[in-house]
Amino acid sequence: MTAEWAVERVPQVGQQSILQAAAAGRGDAWAFGISVQGADRFGTLVFRRRDQGWRRLAAPPIGRVNRAIVISDADVWAVGDGESLHWDGLRWHQIRTAVPAGLSSQLFGLARSGDDGIWAAGYASGPAAAGGQGTVQRWDGRTWTAMALPDVAGEWGLAGISAVADDDVWAVGRAPGRAIALHWDGRDWDQVPVPIPEGRAVELRDVIAVAGDDVVAGGWRVPAGNGWTREPIAIRWNGTAWSPAVIPDGQPATVSQLVQGNGRLWGIGSGRDDTGYVVRSSGLTWEPVPGPRLPGGRLTLHSAAVLPGGQLLVVGATSASSDSILPFAAVLSEAGERSG
Repeated sequence: MTAEWAVERVPQVGQQSILQAAAAGRGDAWAFGISVQGADRFGTLVFRRRDQGWRRLAAPPIGRVNRAIVISDADVWAVGDGESLHWDGLRWHQIRTAVPAGLSSQLFGLARSGDDGIWAAGYASGPAAAGGQGTVQRWDGRTWTAMALPDVAGEWGLAGISAVADDDVWAVGRAPGRAIALHWDGRDWDQVPVPIPEGRAVELRDVIAVAGDDVVAGGWRVPAGNGWTREPIAIRWNGTAWSPAVIPDGQPATVSQLVQGNGRLWGIGSGRDDTGYVVRSSGLTWEPVPGPRLPGGRLTLHSAAVLPGGQLLVVGATSASSDSILPFAAVLSEAGERSG
């Protein structure tokens, strides 16, 4: 396929600013990120995309924003450094999550079920959870509640979550050397075996539940004895078991996010030498799509969303040196044929 990327201008904030999350609905598109203000100090960035382009909006400072979803023009959620943001159509509100006192957390996954159910997934760490433990939290329309999870490992975390219904939710992540998949049936969370060969590091980063018998997860692994070369991985659930999906060889890469829209399923991440990596699903196989490139600079893609017209929006950062990191956004207007 011919990939036609249109790079879009996003306002720069300071010398180092990065876009980490994208979301789109029937109306506007959103991008979220950080401005680096010092060692482990981040300012929260929120941008909205309209016909006139990208414009920055004021938002409470919660640090990093890792994931966002758009339910309507007046109902947008974002999560990150242990906090959540909610847009009511007029302004952003900071809402505390259910992370226990004394712990810090990163929330990477965000999903919706039913009318009011919002789900977040990530990990919490601190004196009471050395090394980190997975966390799933649910918003019931009034408050966030932490859910009881299986005893997966001494150290583990979650990165992606997706819901078919209130009683059919998937969350994925990693434990040392292996990938983790959990399923919620309305009563309990259960581990489901994942058919990915173990390695020095294995991680599922995201999941999309299309239906009860059609769930896709993606991430990466580092094979034992292969240095730190990362290989993209994907699996698909058919209602009974996971099956490995084929991602064409060709370059070391990661799949950091899956996004669905307009009848298509995409995976985005980073390739060799910090280049953008994009693949498109076709059943149990994936095909590479030439990603956006910038001559003379390093490009990292962090997130994606499908715009109302069906175009793929990707966001991330580009840099020519460590002293100057700029927000990056681009739209793929030539999306090719729909996947099956």
